[in-house]
Amino acid sequence: MKANFKLKVPGPFTIVEWIFIMMIVLAIGTCSRTNAQTSQNFFKINVHVQVVSDEQSETSKKFRTFYQEEFYFNHKFSSNLAFTSFATVRNDRGEIYSGLEYSPKEWITFGLSAGLDVAKEAGSSSATLRTATSVSLKPVEQFEFKGIFEYSSEDYWFLIEPKYNGKKFSLSLIARRYHGVGFSFYWPIAKGNLTLWYYAGYLQGKFLGGDDNPRASSALGLKVNF
Repeated sequence: MKANFKLKVPGPFTIVEWIFIMMIVLAIGTCSRTNAQTSQNFFKINVHVQVVSDEQSETSKKFRTFYQEEFYFNHKFSSNLAFTSFATVRNDRGEIYSGLEYSPKEWITFGLSAGLDVAKEAGSSSATLRTATSVSLKPVEQFEFKGIFEYSSEDYWFLIEPKYNGKKFSLSLIARRYHGVGFSFYWPIAKGNLTLWYYAGYLQGKFLGGDDNPRASSALGLKVNF
């Protein structure tokens, strides 16, 4: 389902940036009222760089760089049920989701959410309804697995990530649409309140959201837990 509409937003921000700002304000207000029952919340800033090879010239490379902001909020109603919200902004595009997570056992969690994918083009905004499902496994402290699948009438997105958690760092293999297949390195600092992370991978083919030209894909980010 797709709806096209024109919006005028105040100030220097785009519509997707205003969505992101409103999500942060909402979460901070909720945290201040229910601080004892919230957990797993984070704000993340990422810088992505992709290097595309030019088939007509072996020495020619094209660089594609963009930044991305992510926000995740989790409020637990009980040990089994939680409310979640997620928002992300990348250039003139943004997504916002809300839903529920259910944990039948302590080591496994299922998630279901719905929201909007908003793109700003030529002064107007186009919104597409999207749904998302997820599963998280953590049978032992040293190992965890995350799988996410998003779907709309126009596109789909997925993330598959098994991760090893060491005492001072974490390392994972990752398959992520539009970013490729590779590995991620996580380094927690400031008593775990901050996490530096780095991703390096390879992107090619329509299934991963690329094209016939192979490209190296990398990202560097900072995650702030609160």
